[in-house]
Amino acid sequence: MKSSSSQSYDVFPNFRGEDVRHSLVSHLRKELDRKFINTFNDNRIERSRKITPELLLAIENSRISLVVFSKNYASSTWCLDELVKIQECYEKLDQMVIPIFYKVDPSHVRKQTGEFGMVFGETCKGRTENEKRKWMRALAEVAHLAGEDLRNWRSEAEMLENIAKDVSNKLFPPSNNFSDFVGIEAHIEALISMLRFDSKKARMIGICGPSETGKTTIGRALYSRLKSDFHHRAFVAYKRKIRSDYDQKLYWEEQFLSEILCQKDIKIEECGAVEQRLKHTKVLIVLDDVDDIELLKTLVGRIRWFGSESKIVVITQKRELLKAHNIAHVYEVGFPSEELAHQMFCRYAFGKNSPPHGFNELADEAAKIAGNRPKALKYVGSSFRRLDKEQWVKMLSEFRSNGNKLKISYDELDGKGQDYVACLTNGSNSQVKAEWIHLALGVSILLNIRSDGTTILKHLSYNRSMAQQAKIWWYENLERVCKKYNICGIDSSTDGGGSTYGQCSNSQFQRNMDASPGGNKTSNQSTKDSPRASQVEKEKIEYCEPHVYITPAIFSDGTRAPKYVESRILYQSIFQQVVVCT
Repeated sequence: MKSSSSQSYDVFPNFRGEDVRHSLVSHLRKELDRKFINTFNDNRIERSRKITPELLLAIENSRISLVVFSKNYASSTWCLDELVKIQECYEKLDQMVIPIFYKVDPSHVRKQTGEFGMVFGETCKGRTENEKRKWMRALAEVAHLAGEDLRNWRSEAEMLENIAKDVSNKLFPPSNNFSDFVGIEAHIEALISMLRFDSKKARMIGICGPSETGKTTIGRALYSRLKSDFHHRAFVAYKRKIRSDYDQKLYWEEQFLSEILCQKDIKIEECGAVEQRLKHTKVLIVLDDVDDIELLKTLVGRIRWFGSESKIVVITQKRELLKAHNIAHVYEVGFPSEELAHQMFCRYAFGKNSPPHGFNELADEAAKIAGNRPKALKYVGSSFRRLDKEQWVKMLSEFRSNGNKLKISYDELDGKGQDYVACLTNGSNSQVKAEWIHLALGVSILLNIRSDGTTILKHLSYNRSMAQQAKIWWYENLERVCKKYNICGIDSSTDGGGSTYGQCSNSQFQRNMDASPGGNKTSNQSTKDSPRASQVEKEKIEYCEPHVYITPAIFSDGTRAPKYVESRILYQSIFQQVVVCT
């Protein structure tokens, strides 16, 4: 038989086969298998009076030993010799050992008394004193360890489920990848309470809040904490990829079932497979970044689709989506307080919640630069990690500059947002330095500062809700803003690669610009009539140094080529909120 001396195991079970092999141990193996725990199996090992080297190595190479004490356990010298090796590994290798008392009194095992003691006495007949002494010591010490006694449980099944959970937690402790997220424990405790683990009923809750508040991180931390209790589980984020609604739903169901059932390439012929396959299954499901009600209807349409004790968490920015799906229990996530944000920054910068002596003022300033956005706090804090005071001062100076402010915001973006930046800057790293300006009404614009000193504001993203905010311009507002921010015209120029980002279609705005301070007019040609505005002449006016131009390029949905809306919508919001750093 091929040796398995080099193979390692999660669990080594030690038991008397005739007592428990086809009952308790077979059920225990099933529970461990469900949690993907690699358990040693001795079925193919030939029995002899003396324990084999293969078994000794298997014990050494296991992380946990489960010792099942039963009525006839001590009748087997094989079991007792394994126990001696297990006790040795416990002392010398810090191996974890969990005793399980199956229809036997733990004190009888420790003291070798009662019926268990009588069986042990028979086994010891004809044995050397050294052998008996080793066996007695191993029985006493292992039986003193914390374990499980069947007499303390309502059923064998409950005990075995708890043992499997305990083993899983010891082998795969909850991830501490979220330890730097200050306050994460409070979020997790609140969510666990909301999920009602004291009830056998399935439950669905929502996590809701603005972008960049850490909702996904909280969801992942919760999933990491709970997953060992669920054989069928999934943390997923799906978006539309197929135009046909029905085909899209089939695709979602196939992907979802493949993930949660751990089966590759599941194929279904009609919708409704989730309910059919999971209605008797206990599941843990976290749906992240949900923005489509049809996704919820397809994958978690009704709580009755899932077995008892199932837990479902939906993460979204849209409270109305949760309401539409009748999710009544919603956990709101907001931005951290100033105090909490400062602690988060310090955790990333110093590895603890407060700055060391001499770094208080520096840490205060750096934390204010980062603001209260978790991703920005992580980026800025990590940038200061392991720097001395002199390096801190230098780094702070760099962060005060526009370039590093952009870097913070750029790193906060998802891949789609970073694609927008790449599109707008056109890869001209040597010529363009940029800064984000975050505006109200969901607008973000990119401030490009070119090497020739000309400042250009280019719109990056557009919140559809802003389309409802358009109003008629008043000359006084325009005059005030133009004076204050040195605005002299509209730039709908090409990006150098031949593609025009902007369109100008609003004659009211053109008339207001014609009446701009100083009597100067923009040189846009036929803005009212032409679908594409021409290159703006860089024309000084008495209030303008350097020249500032605005392009009405608006990315409306982020999934296709840029779309355009009336420029007055953009200009209104920009002029009301813009802050230009020259």
